[in-house]
Amino acid sequence: MIFTQAKPLERDIQRAILQYLKLRKIFAWRNQTTGIYDQKRKTFRANQTMKGVPDILGILPGGRFLGIEVKRPGGKLSPEQEQFKIDAIGTGAFYVKATCIEDLKAAGL
Repeated sequence: MIFTQAKPLERDIQRAILQYLKLRKIFAWRNQTTGIYDQKRKTFRANQTMKGVPDILGILPGGRFLGIEVKRPGGKLSPEQEQFKIDAIGTGAFYVKATCIEDLKAAGL
């Protein structure tokens, strides 16, 4: 995927990463982390999931958990995302912060 703006949006990076994983035949999906807009109340309902869960989740061949936190170039993990990363890696998961597909390749995907 070719990006036309200097700093691509996270959703565009997510799409490119999901396409890359699909081509590599890696089972992965986008994890919805934002709240849902409530038309009646004209506000977002809070998401009830655990804080810090990566944007993309998956299962690698062989059954290993995959977590990919997508950030724009220069973006940093929140404290909750850092803790999730530590906990996930501590249990044997494959976790990577990615700003582009090259980050996945560098990490071994």
